[in-house]
Amino acid sequence: MKIIENINETIKEIEENEYNETKDSEIVFQETLSHNYRALKYGQLGKLTEEQANIALKYFNNRCAYSGEEFIKSQQKEKTITNLSLEHIIPLVMGGNSMAYNCVPSVMHYNLRKSAHHPLDWWQEQEDVEGNKIFNPIRLLKLVNYMLKCLKYMEEKDIDKYKKLILSPNKIDKYINKNKEQLISNTKVKYKIEKEKIKLQEATNCIHIKKLKSKRFEYRKIKTDLFILDCIGLLEQYNIPDKIIQNLKQTFTELKEVEKVFEKIPKEEKIQENLINYLKEINIEKIYTVALAVNIN
Repeated sequence: MKIIENINETIKEIEENEYNETKDSEIVFQETLSHNYRALKYGQLGKLTEEQANIALKYFNNRCAYSGEEFIKSQQKEKTITNLSLEHIIPLVMGGNSMAYNCVPSVMHYNLRKSAHHPLDWWQEQEDVEGNKIFNPIRLLKLVNYMLKCLKYMEEKDIDKYKKLILSPNKIDKYINKNKEQLISNTKVKYKIEKEKIKLQEATNCIHIKKLKSKRFEYRKIKTDLFILDCIGLLEQYNIPDKIIQNLKQTFTELKEVEKVFEKIPKEEKIQENLINYLKEINIEKIYTVALAVNIN
């Protein structure tokens, strides 16, 4: 069962603490090989470099992409660790990969809780330790903008040029910077390995029981292009200027013309859009997860 394997691998990563050490008192990613290896095991691409991971960290201002929280350090035995983790936006078990556009910095607390849930359903429901919703449209806008930037410049081999392209503000970044107070959270989640391991193991047991009691069910994989369209559709429900939405759509359309970036599936895009709209109209909860259960091929 892939979802069980995914959870067990996360536990292993916690124990080995492979990617959240500190360097010269600065919290950085130290390696990405384990993430690439996991993606390859699921038959997905795994080409993320340490430099790209740290560029992502810089783009999100050394904060969690989902909650806007700062990363913190703590001392455990003789080792200094942090609550910084590398998060797959689209989970590996749902078709995600370990490429730059699908990997962002996340507080471990949220990384573990998101696990194999659909990103948009999980994010809109997730609360911080103070009971505040961590989702807001500006954070989603920054995430989508980052994904589109990475996809646009994915063929750039010179890492210095790539870094400049990702970190140089575009029109959307400039709009986000005017609303940067919405990106920041002063909440801090202390990371305790043992407690998180226990919760994960309990979750594993629950999944085992549910699978035994129910019929085996396969969801469609989340395709990157359809996910980005869903994100843009969600942003349209908020008070985001139309010119910003149009800018996202234009960038997306330009990327669709590049064969290496997206498959050409205009029919599937329209069906997905209509499906999401219908589920909203009939007030279905977790609409993005439910949509994955519908075969649209």
